[in-house]
Amino acid sequence: MADLSQVPGVQAQELPTPPGPMVGVTTGVAAILGITERGVPNKAVEVNSWTAYKTLYGTIGGVAASSYMAYAAKQFFDNGGSRLFVVRVAHSDTVIASAVLVDRAGTPQNTLTVNAISAGAWANGTTGGLSVTIAVPSSGSANLFKLQVLLNGAVVETWDNLSMDSTQNQYALAVVNGNSNYITLANDNSATAAPNNMPALATTNLASGADGTAAADADFTAQLTQGTASLDGVEENLMIACPGHGGTAYAVTIAGFQYAAARGDSVFISDLGATDSATQAATDAGTITAGLTSTQLSYGALYYPYILVSDPFGVGSNPVKYIPPSGGVLGVHARIDRSRGVHKAAAGSEANLVGVTGIYTAINDQVQASLNPVGVNCIRVFNNIGTVIWGNRTLSMDRKLKFLQTRRFLNFLKLSFIKDFAFSVFEPNDETLWANLIKRGNQFLTEQWRNRALKGNTAQQAFFVKCDDELNTQTVIDNGQVIYQVGVNPTRPAETIILQFAQTDTGAQVTEA
Repeated sequence: MADLSQVPGVQAQELPTPPGPMVGVTTGVAAILGITERGVPNKAVEVNSWTAYKTLYGTIGGVAASSYMAYAAKQFFDNGGSRLFVVRVAHSDTVIASAVLVDRAGTPQNTLTVNAISAGAWANGTTGGLSVTIAVPSSGSANLFKLQVLLNGAVVETWDNLSMDSTQNQYALAVVNGNSNYITLANDNSATAAPNNMPALATTNLASGADGTAAADADFTAQLTQGTASLDGVEENLMIACPGHGGTAYAVTIAGFQYAAARGDSVFISDLGATDSATQAATDAGTITAGLTSTQLSYGALYYPYILVSDPFGVGSNPVKYIPPSGGVLGVHARIDRSRGVHKAAAGSEANLVGVTGIYTAINDQVQASLNPVGVNCIRVFNNIGTVIWGNRTLSMDRKLKFLQTRRFLNFLKLSFIKDFAFSVFEPNDETLWANLIKRGNQFLTEQWRNRALKGNTAQQAFFVKCDDELNTQTVIDNGQVIYQVGVNPTRPAETIILQFAQTDTGAQVTEA
């Protein structure tokens, strides 16, 4: 191509678009694991409302009758949460309900298999679960059909003007699969010529679904083991809980703390026992603490006691139920993150629990004085402000990390730096890159300081960033790395914590010092 730079006139040249200013990652994102009546087993699925939760996971019943999952999800959304990853913990022997539909030939042939979207007895039509009705389409075409999905006898989805011809836009499998909240379809490839290969006009129940063996602690700990956990692929600053699996289920809580620490970007929120006395709650905390390392202890928190809520699934007049507090706690954290920032403790008069009418065990100052030092965060009732979270501690005895908001703020910083600095991977490793990274870090941390997340009369007192040839020796450069140090002084406590950033040709990591 000819060089036009010497030709008189205006020349256009495209330049690389520099990345915008560093932006913090989203916080207030929660994940709950537990037993549900439906939903894809052992897979993290994001839901954004109580209605969406009910559609995908149901409410209560069957094997889920003793589960607190639906209550926890409702509490999360009622208290201000908006993004929730749900993991249905299930044993491997669950079975998906299905029905085989025959075609319209004189000697009917199998033509379409309807499968429930998730395993479990919930979908068995003989017990009020799923059924499908094949009807005449609204277009009246002899080559098309209508498919209605019924749940407990009520139509919940209608798929109209469907075709059994895979070359058509209205091919049944292409339209329904991936879009239905209740079923998937499989073509049985009937040998009957069209249009009689369409499913016969009839209503058919799905059958043979099974809940399998009830999920046990081992199933939960498997879902909280890095490398096999359903949450491994969720790259978010998570708050994780297994509602109702605290107290004497020490293995689940310990696995939760270990998993959050291994991720380095999350915290685990655990309930204590449903009927724990204050003495037992302290004993539980001690047992859990003994099973964790010093670092792991900072990656989670315990909440006590159970809370009393109106039971939307109960019977009788105005039913109520004691439930674990973790769902509501997650929602309050999300609400305060949004209104004040992740650095603000989700505790105190602002941390009221919506929809809570009481607590299982009365907490006064004397009781809390025995629980606060061992890392048990109390739910309390005050006449003037209602039911509130009145504690904000991790289990760590390290005074730099004993407050939960400090741990969550550090997690926020780590993930924010990792995601933002991804642009610099494979960039020339020189002073220009270092200066750019320093500038971005300074701008971002200055914003945090102005938002009162960092303590200091000046920005220099609140944080520092360093990326120079002292850190990045020739050996470091030859190894394809960039060493980047961040020191921050969280608002509370006021000690300095060092985050050391290392970039390699395969990605980025942040470690604490």
